[in-house]
Amino acid sequence: MINIDADFVPDSVFWAVDNEAPLTFKEGEGEAARSVSTNELVERLLDPTRGHYQLAVLGPAGTGKSHLIHRIRQRVQGRPGFEILAVRRLETNLRAILEKLIDRLPADRRDRYHTELKKAGPALSTPEVQRGTLLDSLAQAIEEDVRRPDSGIDPELEDALLAALPNMFRDPYLRKEKFLKLGEVVPELVDRLFSSREGKRLEERVLFERSNLPLDGIALLNCSMQAREAIEIFLYDSDRYIPATLDVINRSLDRAIARALNFSGDQLGNLMGEIRSYLKTRDKELVILFEEFARLQGYDASMLAALLVQGGDTLCNVRWALACTTGRFRELPDTVRTRMDGIIDMEGAPPKSRPSRGVT
Repeated sequence: MINIDADFVPDSVFWAVDNEAPLTFKEGEGEAARSVSTNELVERLLDPTRGHYQLAVLGPAGTGKSHLIHRIRQRVQGRPGFEILAVRRLETNLRAILEKLIDRLPADRRDRYHTELKKAGPALSTPEVQRGTLLDSLAQAIEEDVRRPDSGIDPELEDALLAALPNMFRDPYLRKEKFLKLGEVVPELVDRLFSSREGKRLEERVLFERSNLPLDGIALLNCSMQAREAIEIFLYDSDRYIPATLDVINRSLDRAIARALNFSGDQLGNLMGEIRSYLKTRDKELVILFEEFARLQGYDASMLAALLVQGGDTLCNVRWALACTTGRFRELPDTVRTRMDGIIDMEGAPPKSRPSRGVT
């Protein structure tokens, strides 16, 4: 069987079968849509009069988002003055993406980043250990969290959840019978972090939902008293308290992932700064293309914060494009969405061109 996915075919084959269609383009949210070609889009991305360009390619699964990013990469590659960094859709896991970024630095500046990342390596030798470590990291991240004024959660409830939920995730019975079972959130995240993802699409972030809480099929008497107390909190008024519980858990996932990989979001920000400083000395600009932005779960916020920083005397200019679902795009901070220079809607039909005057 031949794999015809754009990630796996040689460039010559890709171009032979590629069938380009007009694209629906907007200059930011709320702007009027118009039709553009890929060539026009690439020229916008690389426009020398702009020191910075940010592009979002949106649409549900199967609409060709990563295919378009792939096409953009091939048309930018080889142009002088640009360093291309592509985070491919099907090639790797999150740890390998971090290693790929580190390797963009000169050899003498990579060691400290590789050292930190490798510290977690020997201790995470099997999937079972990886899952247990990530679950421990989640419990620790919640324990270190604090009440947030903008959370929208009743302060007393928030304090109670922050104090009790770590005990639920540390309970031996619940770990075995619920949280570490295949199909649950932690094993899926471990798969993204450490395993080969070849052939798997990652359209959305993995988050805890109601079904991931120990609500059904659990013998509460087998749980520790502390775990039962945690469960009783969100069962007391489940319609109100379960959404708050999920908010507290999910907001801690990024820090749990960073802890498990021994590589913080701040370290990623520093790494991106070093890459851009290095490219500045080589008189190059950075073009970074994300074929599937969900792949960066755990570091997506830190990456976006680093990419929003404008070039200057010490940092090279950066031009970037990300592919994600429309739902995920709407979850991004306003500071990201409102600064987009271009948005491609892969689901919407491009506007029809107006006929030229004088043509009958």
